[in-house]
Amino acid sequence: MPVLAKAVREVEGAVARGQVTAGHHYRFQAVALLAREERTRVMGDASIPEAKRENLLKRLDGVAAILAQTAAREPSFFGLLQEDAVISEATRQRKREMQPGRAAPQHGHPARAARGRQGLRR
Repeated sequence: MPVLAKAVREVEGAVARGQVTAGHHYRFQAVALLAREERTRVMGDASIPEAKRENLLKRLDGVAAILAQTAAREPSFFGLLQEDAVISEATRQRKREMQPGRAAPQHGHPARAARGRQGLRR
């Protein structure tokens, strides 16, 4: 959940600064998809105690509110919230990076990041 909150705040900040890129669109849609999936999981998991369920749903509502506010400020995001929105490979990749149990996403191109690490060893 903290990963979703951080990602949606980053997109919100880019919108506020007027510096929205394609990467922000991918991240926005990935957060929306993951929040939707997490809500479904939390609602359907009978093993989650009621108090914890309420807390998780409250946090998901917060993420959803930021998504809605961000889309209101930047209308190009609205279509990404639709159930039938096209999901790009870049969005799928961002989604995989944000899923629980995944390593922290690397910024930039993986090959460039690897070259950068090699350069530090010299």
